[in-house]
Amino acid sequence: MSDALRGIFASDPVSRHFGDAALLSAMARFEAGLAAAQADAGLVPREAADAIAAVCAQVGARPAGGGSAAQHGALAALDALDALAALDAAALVPAARRAGTIAIPFVKALTDAVAAQDAQAARWVHFGATSQDVIDTALALQAGAAGAALLAQIARVGGLLAALADTHRDTMMTGRTLLQPAAPVPFGWKAACWLAPLPRLRARLLSARRVTRFVRHRQRRTRKVTDGWSRHRKRRKWVYGSMVQA
Repeated sequence: MSDALRGIFASDPVSRHFGDAALLSAMARFEAGLAAAQADAGLVPREAADAIAAVCAQVGARPAGGGSAAQHGALAALDALDALAALDAAALVPAARRAGTIAIPFVKALTDAVAAQDAQAARWVHFGATSQDVIDTALALQAGAAGAALLAQIARVGGLLAALADTHRDTMMTGRTLLQPAAPVPFGWKAACWLAPLPRLRARLLSARRVTRFVRHRQRRTRKVTDGWSRHRKRRKWVYGSMVQA
């Protein structure tokens, strides 16, 4: 769904977290978080993780101009870091269509940008991860950010409804039953009924957001492993890490 049409189903503060730029940013956060977690576990050199994180911070740092990079060859004309800063989803569409996922061209662009800064660090980009790892975690990060925006809206609406219920606690209105007039009720009571579900919904949303803060990362199984990776064979199968909190 396009960025414009996505706003039909959610408010702008929430829907903006599911836009193209937000997806690329979340994918970059995954790659930076992955490298940092692997450095903490001794699987990746700390200097490499820092270099990867620094480049990831540049993703989407400035808007791409002059149309699609795929159409105008902008990616080829820019140096790798500038290309990453100007990266947009449209630039990745042709390669993503061939690969079946946006993760593959994204990781390639990221690796090229890291290599331009530190050739040794580039070999650790996306180390041991799969395309599904970055896509699933990015979506979880997006959902977490959207959840925070939604929580703020729930708090605002709840405050307004509480004030409305208090102000009109003695304001009488015609009650309704099956759309027919019924015994009079206070309008404040009706506003309180609107307010009543919000605390329950807020609690459920908070619980759902806690789930998005963790990722289970399965390392790819391969016969050819690097020397550094083979030193940590006991850690090869599963790596559990807490991602950057949304």
